[in-house]
Amino acid sequence: MKILKKYARISLCFSILSCAAFSSQSRAAEGQAPSESVPSIAFATLDIGAQSGCVRGAKMLISSEAEWQRVWKLHMQPQEIKTSAPPVDFEKQSVVALLMGTRSGGASIQIVQVVPSAAIKSTTIYYAQTPGWKDAKVASQPFHFAVIPKVEGALRFVDANQECAVCIVH
Repeated sequence: MKILKKYARISLCFSILSCAAFSSQSRAAEGQAPSESVPSIAFATLDIGAQSGCVRGAKMLISSEAEWQRVWKLHMQPQEIKTSAPPVDFEKQSVVALLMGTRSGGASIQIVQVVPSAAIKSTTIYYAQTPGWKDAKVASQPFHFAVIPKVEGALRFVDANQECAVCIVH
């Protein structure tokens, strides 16, 4: 009986954590900033998931149609059903690509907040990532592609789990 009670408590904890993580991921995927006190730039998710042809990690800003088509083609390589790259107006927009490369199953990455700084003409992309399970028998290539207003000036990527003074990761 003690084992069943312990199992029930563990299951309840995982359920609560899963709901909290899903809520945070949903807000981030919708481009809603986790912290309402910092002025943020809205973003729209173009694609997010765990399987990509991009086997090496990268964090990049894509500013041209040619570059976008090249990255998307690489991303779609392992997919049985290949889709066209989502349309982006590069006159007004840029694409942020977060690619974790090949990791153990359960790994994930997502943009949580995009913060501009007019004072130093830069934009900071805050992202959250989870490392995955060490014992996983399945590899994944977590990714997040999002469209943001065209970026002028410097771009900085910051792991919100490590160094986040302005955003709140739930």
